[in-house]
Amino acid sequence: MRIAHMVSHGGLNGVATSCRTLIEAQRAAGHDVFLAVTPQSWLAANLEPGGVTLLESAFRTRPREIARVGHAIRDWGCDVVHCHGSRANKYGLVYRFAGPVPVVATAHAALFQLPWRWFSAVIAPSEATAGYHARVNRVPRRRIHLVANAVRMPPAGTDLAAARRNARRALGLGEAEFVIGTVGEIGERKNQVDLLRAAARLPDGLGPVTLVLVGGLPPHGEPMQGWNEALAAASARHRVVLAGQRDDGAALTAAFDLFGFVSRMEQGPIAPLEAMANGVPVLTYRVGNLPEIVGHGRTGFLVGQGDVEGFARLAGELMGDIERLRQVGENARREIAARLSPQAMERGTEAVYRAVIGSRAPARPAPVRGNP
Repeated sequence: MRIAHMVSHGGLNGVATSCRTLIEAQRAAGHDVFLAVTPQSWLAANLEPGGVTLLESAFRTRPREIARVGHAIRDWGCDVVHCHGSRANKYGLVYRFAGPVPVVATAHAALFQLPWRWFSAVIAPSEATAGYHARVNRVPRRRIHLVANAVRMPPAGTDLAAARRNARRALGLGEAEFVIGTVGEIGERKNQVDLLRAAARLPDGLGPVTLVLVGGLPPHGEPMQGWNEALAAASARHRVVLAGQRDDGAALTAAFDLFGFVSRMEQGPIAPLEAMANGVPVLTYRVGNLPEIVGHGRTGFLVGQGDVEGFARLAGELMGDIERLRQVGENARREIAARLSPQAMERGTEAVYRAVIGSRAPARPAPVRGNP
């Protein structure tokens, strides 16, 4: 199959990493891939080399640029166009009406936007996301398909104990420290202030905790309301490491004893899954598709959205039961390998493509010769 992806997210985030996982799985399955990306994108720089036709575009809403990208896709010839990101979706909406090739979009966010209703299919990573797009964007349920995001597992034979030591060394952490960590851009949506507040509320008598936040901070001002106060309160009792923006966030999760996730809004977050793939248990708010993936007490731990007290209480209990954490982490690693492998994501996505291609003859359309 010949697949044209358009990805308008340029930096390192969940969209970029999930697209990399999908594209590399598609290449491994024998598909041909065309990729339109923003200049100097993280995705293009971090794909395994070879086998992908690249085109750069800023995805500005200008007729000439929309035509240029469309003509490039047309001349390459494809069976399906797959959009990722709001700006790419605008281009996809034009191509949906201008040519015979079906256009699919992945709902990486829950936003009110007009294009969603008109795509050939919408891929949602969670039931909550599917419900949002059916309810708010009026996408017919028959055109919404559930395909969970996947993560790349550590290579076969990886020594997880050595990975933990290496990650701790990279972060300047000691072997004996109990580490609660998280990965994500520091700001209102990821809501790391709740993690600081929870750390300040951990029960007495458990000993100090090291709290590690991997993610970029804004250059000026507080990243979110109450940040400075919460940071001071957490730092008064525990060590807080602000590790900054890192390209090796997935590998660094191996350093944690517990991955804390307190985001306000998610659809299919990647960082908690990367931690689980490294055998690290996740303690998370009930957000996005995590309640569909995390079995409470078996493959991770769940608390209600915004329940800082409950988060702190459960984290304190887990600190006193290291064997339980180890077992849950191992269960999580096996769950990710079984259910959320790149191969499973590729198969689910290919099924969506074949459904929309099959609804239009021929099964493999000839390249479009008119306008995109």
